[in-house]
Order: sequence, then C-alpha cells, then structure tokens
Amino acid sequence: MRTKLVLAGMLVVLIVVPTTAGARSPIRGAFPGSNGKIVFATFQGDNEIYRMNQNGSGLVQLTDNAVSDASPSWNAQGTRIAWIRNNAVWTMRADGTGKRRVTHTDRNEYGVSWAPSGGRLVVVRDTGFYDLFVIDLQGRTITRLTKGDGDNTDPSWSPDGGLILFTGDPGGNQVFTVRPDGTQRTQLTFMAGPTYAGTWHPSGRRIVFMANTTGNYELWRMRRNGNDVTQLTNNTWEDEQPAYSPDGTSLVWIDNFDGDYEVVSALASSPSGAKQLTNNTDGDQAPDWQPT
Repeated sequence: MRTKLVLAGMLVVLIVVPTTAGARSPIRGAFPGSNGKIVFATFQGDNEIYRMNQNGSGLVQLTDNAVSDASPSWNAQGTRIAWIRNNAVWTMRADGTGKRRVTHTDRNEYGVSWAPSGGRLVVVRDTGFYDLFVIDLQGRTITRLTKGDGDNTDPSWSPDGGLILFTGDPGGNQVFTVRPDGTQRTQLTFMAGPTYAGTWHPSGRRIVFMANTTGNYELWRMRRNGNDVTQLTNNTWEDEQPAYSPDGTSLVWIDNFDGDYEVVSALASSPSGAKQLTNNTDGDQAPDWQPT
C-alpha cells in the first residue's frame, strides 16, 4: 500500500548527473542525531537543490541559477551542505546562504561526502576513470584513494570516520570500503548483478545499498563487514539511492512507482510501507537526511 504526500505546485524533471553506467547519482551515509530536514536534488530546468521536512512539507529551494546543482550532502553537525555545482565542490549553510566554492580543478567532479569531523571531504573526480580523493575545505588534495582500476563512485564516510564506503568497478560494480588513507581496500558484495553503495547506519554497524539481481534495483542491507546480506524491497519498479535517518529508524530513497523518480520514506523495519514525499511529473535525486 503506497501513501502519497503531495508537494503542491512543484514541477520537477529528471536530473542527469554523469556517473558510471547504471549509477544514478551519489548518495551519503547517515550521521547520528535527531531527524531534521531532507535535502535532495531535482532537475528544475538546470538541476537545483531543495530542502523539505521529513513528511514532505515545507519545501524550500536552496539554489536558483543557470548551472547544474546536484548531489547534496549534510555534514555531521547538520549545519552545512556540500554539493556539486557545475562539476565542482561547493558548500553552503543549511538555509542556502554562505555559498562557497571549494575546488578549482580542471577535472570534473560528480559526488561528495563529509568526514564526521567536518574538516575533510571525499570527492569523485574524473581522471580518465572516476576516482576518489580526500580533500580539505580549501580544496587541497590530502589523499588519492583509488587509481587506475576502473570507476569508483558513490562515496560515503562512516560515522566513526574509519572507513569510506564506495562503488568499485573491477570488472563489475560492487560495494567496497577503504580507509581514509587509501589502505585496506575491501570488497563487501559479490552480487549477481550491478550493485551500488548506499549509506551507513548511524551506528556504523550496518550498510544499506541497492542491487539489480532480477531486472530492477531493490534495496538491500548488510553488516559492516559484508555479512548477513538481506533484501529489503521486492517490487516491479526501481528502488534506488537509500539513506538512513540520523536516528537509524527510517530510510529515505527514490523510486519510480508512479513512472518517474520520487523521494519516498519508510521505517527501516517496514520498507514496504513507503510514503511518497514528492509528487511531480519527472523525477528527484540523491536524498540525504539532516542530523540535528
């Protein structure tokens, strides 16, 4: 049974973000706290960032310009958002003020996630492949995490700061972790179809991700070490880009139940009871939940 909550007057079109084949847009991990606002991207003519309450009300547009704004990510304090504007990393305050460009490289960038400390970011950068880099808030590279082994995307920093979750492509998309210094790269999934990294539970003990093993993407869950893989959804439509709520009780993701991608949420214990938070004619992307 699907419950739909309508955002009146909202017209949204599908956002297109360059990523590896099959991946839609980067997604992040949940930092612990109380559940605040949900931020997401939508293709409002040229890709814009919006914020709303957790029940879909209180829609606020945070960006409004003629270039692409995509892949928003909350910091652990819930005070700032990092995102990709016109293929570079930017940050802004939670209310959309204080916008500042972080990176100034000639390489296109496609996704970003905060370190728990708030002083570093992990970013997806085009190097011929897609590779992961840890940078500081001045845009300086601290560590290159991946190099020359296929595309690496969808980074998500663990709440304890010890690992970065990502999608790796050593001959097929699967979920990996790596330490922030680039060591101890570990493959977690060995699914039968393309599999993409999702996000961390705020405890850091579990991971939610998406995989296509039967013709469409469904949500799955596993332990931090890749054990106890469990399927969460089983639908005829696509379920993608899952993120935990900061209190760990709920999930937010996108699905195309009504023919285009909408933001939905549900209790993590009952994802089949999803409530549709947005209702538009085209699509939404990359929801992330604010910790407060």
